[in-house]
Amino acid sequence: MSSAIRIGTLALALVLVLVSGCAKVPQQEIDGAKAALDAAKTAEADRYATSEFNAANDSLQAALALVETQNSRLSVLRNYDHATVRLNAVTAAANTVRDEAINRKEGVRQEVQTLLADIRMALVDAQRLIAAAPTGKEGRVVLNTMKGELATLETSLTQVTDLMTSGDYLTAREKAEVFKSKVLSIEDELRTAIARHSALKRKAS
Repeated sequence: MSSAIRIGTLALALVLVLVSGCAKVPQQEIDGAKAALDAAKTAEADRYATSEFNAANDSLQAALALVETQNSRLSVLRNYDHATVRLNAVTAAANTVRDEAINRKEGVRQEVQTLLADIRMALVDAQRLIAAAPTGKEGRVVLNTMKGELATLETSLTQVTDLMTSGDYLTAREKAEVFKSKVLSIEDELRTAIARHSALKRKAS
């Protein structure tokens, strides 16, 4: 075999070794990380575990940037090991975030149920206080206003229950907290009025 043929054969063998040794894009890990993050978003992790979800998404973007950096290099110089480790970490983090979001969502659901029970009880208490409140000329006007406000609040509770039915527990909690605050404020006004009226009666007697 001539020297030229031997050199050509060696060169071809070297090329084949280099080509076969080229690192491959970790597509399976990329797809897995994206799927895990999508699953977390489906579980509303972007709402119930916002900071953790954003961190996982940022980590995914950083890992994809590492992949692109390697893609820009000569094929024989590419190394996706670091990117693969980062992608696997993203998958694990996204799965954790998904589970955390599910747990937090359930916690908010239970919290709203408690708020609804508190509001209904407060409405009953407010009606009892109205019955015991002084009914002078000005008092009747104020009481009628309060009765209207309480009736509106009671009707508005359907907004919360509708949101609960649709699974939007965060918005339901926000509305329920506002409603509870309003009912308690009316209760406080009534108690103050009743106490003031009782004090005046004691002075007069």
